[in-house]
Amino acid sequence: MRPCEAFHVDTLDLYSARQRVTFLKQARRARVEEDVLKRDLGKILMKLEQLQDDQIKAALKPSSTPAMSDDDRNAALDLLHSPDLLDRILGDFERCGLVGEETNKLVATSPRVSRKLDKRWRHHPEQLRAGKAR
Repeated sequence: MRPCEAFHVDTLDLYSARQRVTFLKQARRARVEEDVLKRDLGKILMKLEQLQDDQIKAALKPSSTPAMSDDDRNAALDLLHSPDLLDRILGDFERCGLVGEETNKLVATSPRVSRKLDKRWRHHPEQLRAGKAR
């Protein structure tokens, strides 16, 4: 039998010594030298660990925030300084299908727009009913 014709297929947990030994015993039946099998299993395990580390590093790498263009920045500042900003916010809610409840819409919006402040505005329903929201 030529080496390329001999193969063994199995499920294998490379971190389990017992499973590696069992795999080696089964693979020896295909007339492959044990040293070659051990070395190849070690290479596979090391490569898989490297690939896993690379994927973890890529997943943890902070994504870069695209730079805002000058036109976008100016438009955002114009909106922020707009004297009818609250009316525009209420209009956006209405366009989304939420009609009425103007006070609640503005109260719901305030914590979101305060996220960049040193001290965020936080509203809890109990505080709003008691008149204690800050």
